[in-house]
Amino acid sequence: MAARAETNAINAREAVTLAADKANKAAKDAEDSLKEVKLARTALSKEVNAATATRADDAGRKAKRLAAAVFQAAEDVRRQASLADIAAMKPFAPQPASAATSVKASRKQV
Repeated sequence: MAARAETNAINAREAVTLAADKANKAAKDAEDSLKEVKLARTALSKEVNAATATRADDAGRKAKRLAAAVFQAAEDVRRQASLADIAAMKPFAPQPASAATSVKASRKQV
């Protein structure tokens, strides 16, 4: 029982760490995209034409997509952390009575 609980804890920690690493990468990508948006906006303010407008639009769409990815990654971290919390508490949960014990208990009540 203890070995299984330890294995569950290790697996849960690895899942949370992996989710956090993905979230950090997504956040870095979003920050890089924000820099691209700022550059495109600056270029658009200096020279308004179809090329700069398209560049700014594309940069904005990319930033929006990456922001959604960051949100999803954060949700994954939250979900994995909740699952890890459940896994940590599982060994301490009261064990259900066996079927034989339940039958004996119900016969005594009659």
